[in-house]
Amino acid sequence: MPQSLAALTLFFLLGLPFFVGTGLLAVPDIPPFSFYSALHSAVEIFTVAVAILVFAMGFHLLEKKRPTALFVLASAFLGVALLDFLHLISHSGLPDFFTTNTPHKATILWLAARLLAAGALLAWALLQVIQPVKAVSRYLLLSASLAYTFFCGYVGVFYPEWVPATFVPGQGLTPFKIGMEWLVILLHAATLVVLAGCRHRYSRGWLSFLAPALLLLIASELFFTLYVQVNDTINLLGHVYRLFAYLLIYRAIFIEGVRQPYIRREEALRLIEYGRQEWRQTFDAISDPIFMHDTDFRITLCNQAYAGAVGLPLHRIIGRPYYEVLPRSDGPHLECREALALGEEREADLLPADEGVIYNIRFIPVRYEATGNFHFLLIMRDITERKRAEEALRFQLSFQKLVADLSADFVTTSRERTDLAVNHALALCADFFQADRSYVFLFADYRHTMSNTYEYCAEGIASHIEAIQEVPLAAFPWFSRKILMQDVVHVPTLAILPPEAVAEKTEFARQDIQSLICLPLVGDGHLLGFFGLDAVRKSTTWSNDQIALLAVVADIIAVALARAKTELQLEQNTARLENAQRIAHIGNWDWDILNRTLVWSDEIYRIFGVAPQEFAASYEAFLGYVLPSDRPMVEQAVQEALDENQPYDIEHRVQRPDGGLRWVREHAEIIRDETGRPLRMSGTVQDITERKSLEEQILQARKMEAVGVLAGGIAHDFNNILTPIMMHTQMVLMDTPAGTSAHHSLEQVQKAAERARDLVRQILDFSRKGKYEPQPMKIGPVIKEGLKFLRSTIPMHIELASKIFTGRDLVRADPTQILQVVMNLTINAAQAMHEKGGRIEITLSEQDEEGWLPPPGLPLGEKYLKMVVSDTGVGIPSEILPRIFEPYFTTKGKGEGTGMGLAVVHGMVEKHGGAITVKSEPGKGTDFEIFLPLVAGEAATISDFNQPLPGGRERILLVDDDQAVLAAVAPALARLGYRLTTKTDSLEALAAFRADPSCFDLVITDQTMPGINGSAMASEMLRLRPELPVILCTGFSGKINEEMVRTLGIAALVAKPFGMEDIVQVIRKVLGKERVRDPESMKWPESW
Repeated sequence: MPQSLAALTLFFLLGLPFFVGTGLLAVPDIPPFSFYSALHSAVEIFTVAVAILVFAMGFHLLEKKRPTALFVLASAFLGVALLDFLHLISHSGLPDFFTTNTPHKATILWLAARLLAAGALLAWALLQVIQPVKAVSRYLLLSASLAYTFFCGYVGVFYPEWVPATFVPGQGLTPFKIGMEWLVILLHAATLVVLAGCRHRYSRGWLSFLAPALLLLIASELFFTLYVQVNDTINLLGHVYRLFAYLLIYRAIFIEGVRQPYIRREEALRLIEYGRQEWRQTFDAISDPIFMHDTDFRITLCNQAYAGAVGLPLHRIIGRPYYEVLPRSDGPHLECREALALGEEREADLLPADEGVIYNIRFIPVRYEATGNFHFLLIMRDITERKRAEEALRFQLSFQKLVADLSADFVTTSRERTDLAVNHALALCADFFQADRSYVFLFADYRHTMSNTYEYCAEGIASHIEAIQEVPLAAFPWFSRKILMQDVVHVPTLAILPPEAVAEKTEFARQDIQSLICLPLVGDGHLLGFFGLDAVRKSTTWSNDQIALLAVVADIIAVALARAKTELQLEQNTARLENAQRIAHIGNWDWDILNRTLVWSDEIYRIFGVAPQEFAASYEAFLGYVLPSDRPMVEQAVQEALDENQPYDIEHRVQRPDGGLRWVREHAEIIRDETGRPLRMSGTVQDITERKSLEEQILQARKMEAVGVLAGGIAHDFNNILTPIMMHTQMVLMDTPAGTSAHHSLEQVQKAAERARDLVRQILDFSRKGKYEPQPMKIGPVIKEGLKFLRSTIPMHIELASKIFTGRDLVRADPTQILQVVMNLTINAAQAMHEKGGRIEITLSEQDEEGWLPPPGLPLGEKYLKMVVSDTGVGIPSEILPRIFEPYFTTKGKGEGTGMGLAVVHGMVEKHGGAITVKSEPGKGTDFEIFLPLVAGEAATISDFNQPLPGGRERILLVDDDQAVLAAVAPALARLGYRLTTKTDSLEALAAFRADPSCFDLVITDQTMPGINGSAMASEMLRLRPELPVILCTGFSGKINEEMVRTLGIAALVAKPFGMEDIVQVIRKVLGKERVRDPESMKWPESW
């Protein structure tokens, strides 16, 4: 029986007591029920139990669509159960519950429960229609229901007088009581209206039970408005109707929340099973083999067609890897992996090795949403017949395509690719005609010999191209006669060869040839050779159609070979001309003056550094490559040649796209018409850059030679002047108390002399005649000294500054050269700002940035000191930046610079094992970065004139033609205890030594002297006394050096100017012992 019909039947049966009860109202003085209390208690207990069941069922059901509505109903019915229970135990006739049990007390609790139930039912109905934005927590709803219950129970039990009277004994119900009952009736009626108006929003089960339940509740409430005594029949009927209404509500929750889902689930399972059976029947009815496997390639599903294809029952297929049952051993794993990686379908053709059936397989990746696992659905389709039809059509198309490809390939191919084209044609022909070997023989020596020039062999077929070269045609007379007559030689089998073809048959057998066909190659009317095919594995007969096609191929090959031969001869002649131009660096050009077109030879493109395909030659484009400063001169020369018939012979510079400059010489002549109008101008361009470079190098070498001679002469005289200055200053310093102004002034004189000495060294170094003397030194003091020295020479509107960011600035370097580097860079920077002024800053830091790579040429893993000389000047244009370190390169005007400053700096930095880089932006300044390798240890100490110097009592012969030098050195050594004999003439000194060679312990002599020089005098002395220590001094001499001194046996070579500590240390080193004298004893000798 349907649920709705059952509910209506139950409603009808329960309606009978209503009509009976209504009839009883017409009976006067209805007696009270004698067992009312017992029946009332039983009905209430049962009602409370049903209300609790409603709470328990509704509160714990997880309704997905509208959980708030059900939680409201369930929570309210827990409060109803509690209030009905309080109503029960507060009823008259039962023991008092806290306060005296009265009908009024019980009625208050009754009304509170009815209002809660009616409100909850209405709220449930409305919430089914108006879904809240956010679901309310069921525990919050339960708390609200219990709070209402507690409040009403507390008032009803302890303070019933707060509520208007509900029942007056002997009179019956009060208007308040009746009004409250009608309020409850109205709430139930409103709920019925909502259910009826929005019945499409409620399930059939809810409507079938809740509508009768609401009618019963309305009837129950009507009875509670009519009874006169609390224990009469009308009152009891109201309780019974309420009980049945609660049962219907419970029934609705149970049906919709518990039983109905199971019914729907059973129905769904039944439909699934029915669908599965239908799907299986349909799946097995598909004629194409279909199966599914997982990512481990194990089959999880297949149809009967697949089982038939592999010849196995279903139970022996499921669970096995598909490559074990697929009709071929190697499965298409690659396509499966691609389909999985890309999430896309893939297709592949599968050709089983045994049955010859071709399958097309579609790979479809399927992802199960529930587990996230991937499976692959493979659909196989028999395409054997389609493939055979396609193969037949492909053969026809290949036949046509072969002819078209060969024709197009040979017609359009260049000479350089002729060999490749012929080899490609041989491979195509051998493959198409199923031959094992294809070849081309060319004749030579006026058709007296032939050579296997081109050959293609299938895999496993022996090649004979190396063995058959320059074979006489007379060796194979039968074959040669037919080819020379331009006949086709077709030998399907060797047995058909005539008796005179003995040599041919022997040769064919040697090459394992079973069948062959050869066609003559005729090009430009000349027989060039022949084209042939061999069958080695099995004999073959070529049809007339195939022979016709081979004849076409032979004609195409012959035309291509003839054209290639002609082109080769032309290219060889052109190459000879281009080679001659390349060797001479001469290119030719032709200018069509009227049409303004210009044609260049390849050598001109090389000279200008452009590619022919990237440059459109024209007169205007040519002028664009001429250096801007030379352009007016070129334009004037061209115009004079055109207008005045002047010879066009000019030298100028061109700037290549890579920034390089080339010197070129142009010579041309003009072709004119009969009226003298210029038509064409043809000429040559010769690259003379190397010649210009050699001329400049020779010129600069002569300049440097002159500078070197001048520097050497100045150095000799100047060093002789500085020596007495330095010696006298040091001796006076020893006698002057430290801390006095005189002592300070003398120190400044000494430093100035040392700077003068360093200046001479710089001049010598510039002329390649100086001496490189590296030593451990700190760079910071050198920078400060250089800036201090330069401050007086650089204008005051240029700011000088230095920043030393590290104390680790010890490098192995020549102090003089480092100072020169600082000064050269600073002076260059000052010259860039001489008009507007600016700032020059020198920073010194340790290069320790992580990931830093040293400049090219410096080894990795080393520690470097970084010195940056930066300025805010005009900057350096990017086009000349790569050339600034080139010798003699300068942007200054004539007479303003030699172009050697930065070149010298670059050479000095590299000499110290370092590198120099430059960064510049026009208008913003320039940064020169110098990197020098750091060293461990301590810097070379600076001489302290107050420290004691080593002295001695040895006898010294001092020889120098400069009286001032003798007057300085002799007293300085005498005050240290040495006994000296001085000579200004080398011949006199030699005579004195000859008189008594053992008289002197040491000889100190100048090199450059009148008469005989110092080295010659020392050689004579050493001949007389080989063990004699000799110290040779020189202001400068290009003819003496350390190696020559050692060869002569001289003990030491000392460069002028020198100080006391310099010469004394050498003396003690030569004599081999050291004795220190107290500074107090270093007084001027009486003889001086």
